[in-house]
Amino acid sequence: MSYQLQKAHPQDVPVIFEMILERDQWMKEKGITQWQDTHYLDIFPLSYYQQEQEKGNLFVLTDNKHNIIASAVVHDYDSNWHDHQPALYIHRLVSRPHLQGGSYFLKRIEDYARQLGKHYIRLDSMTSNQPLTQYYQKHGFIAVGECEEGLYQGTLRQKAISPQKRVSA
Repeated sequence: MSYQLQKAHPQDVPVIFEMILERDQWMKEKGITQWQDTHYLDIFPLSYYQQEQEKGNLFVLTDNKHNIIASAVVHDYDSNWHDHQPALYIHRLVSRPHLQGGSYFLKRIEDYARQLGKHYIRLDSMTSNQPLTQYYQKHGFIAVGECEEGLYQGTLRQKAISPQKRVSA
């Protein structure tokens, strides 16, 4: 199956938010209380995703039938990082629980970052969420620091990538 990374359209936002609610339920069933402990759905309601889509920061990964299987907010800057390395910052990555969408999204965003000449893909994850820590480690993200926002205690993670070499004519 082939997957396409693209910027989200306005009509994608309700689908993305439904996917977030689906993931929230899955986390509750698995005993992962991260979103409940940090009031995730109160801090990042539907309107947050609508605003990020309008700014061009909301991305989706679709399958060959145009179904959204993963989504994330992508920025060129993040105030939790105090250097100026060329990087893409991934926030609020969500995928359908029964698919491998997050893994495919990370691969496609790495390709996208490489095309933009970035040297890193960066994100953070809640320090206490061990399954997520293992997931990101499996995908090549190493812990390089810590961050804190309100009730959220996070670990800064990055993956180094080689920029795409430009071929001169």
